[in-house]
Amino acid sequence: MPMVKRSAASNLGKFAATVEAAHSKADIMSIFEDLTQDDQDSVRLLAVKGCAALGKLLEPQDCDKSWRVRYMVANQLYELCEAVGPEPTRSDLVPAYVRLLRDNEAEVRIAGAGKVTKFCWILNLKLAIPPYPSHVSSIFQKF
Repeated sequence: MPMVKRSAASNLGKFAATVEAAHSKADIMSIFEDLTQDDQDSVRLLAVKGCAALGKLLEPQDCDKSWRVRYMVANQLYELCEAVGPEPTRSDLVPAYVRLLRDNEAEVRIAGAGKVTKFCWILNLKLAIPPYPSHVSSIFQKF
């Protein structure tokens, strides 16, 4: 069963791109939420990796409503950083993490704040500080 779930998580974005828009929003996002809450770390990680493909299918007004997706990304960010490596982490995930820490939903901010220590451990502090504006760098200077 975990092998099937991993395959589903890996291909959910591709599948969603072929499904009618009416089904994408309701059914696909429900499947995505289920996969991001799976017992297997590998399934959750693969689901989060595919969230960018799902995000492209959403309209701007839908993105504000999907705070649970941002919450799951905040919960899985450490594992995602481990999977993609230092350069994509520095260039893409640090700014995304800062946005999660400033999210409108308290649950998203709490989930992100709960991962600060793990997130900082995976980064070399020198990778995190130089290329970012002071408001981003100040977060990491405390560690």
